[in-house]
Amino acid sequence: MVSIIWNQRAWPVYWIFLSKKGSSNLKEQQEVLGKSLELLLGQIDEYIVCVLGDREFCSPKLASWLSEKGTYFCLRQKCDTKIKVKKGLYKELREWGLTPGMKLFINDRQVSDANRLWDFQYCG
Repeated sequence: MVSIIWNQRAWPVYWIFLSKKGSSNLKEQQEVLGKSLELLLGQIDEYIVCVLGDREFCSPKLASWLSEKGTYFCLRQKCDTKIKVKKGLYKELREWGLTPGMKLFINDRQVSDANRLWDFQYCG
């Protein structure tokens, strides 16, 4: 589901029903976000469009796709996401000492997903 936040309220604007249990995959996420972004980016010039994603929308591949579209985004990451600390050293987010309610902004770092690296800003 995609919603617009306005006056501290979330207004649903587009959604799809999945004929399965469990999380959506990248293709399904691109479908719902792609149609929504076409609408929002084409109609709302005076506002910044930013995709806020929960843990289901945490894929580095999704972040890369959003980046290619020129869209701002903030995707909540799972605790086992590996962030590059320095050359050859990656640290899982759970190792950063975060507890519920804490926030963290990590600037200009790479995230590792199996055999690939992505450069993004991270919030925890």
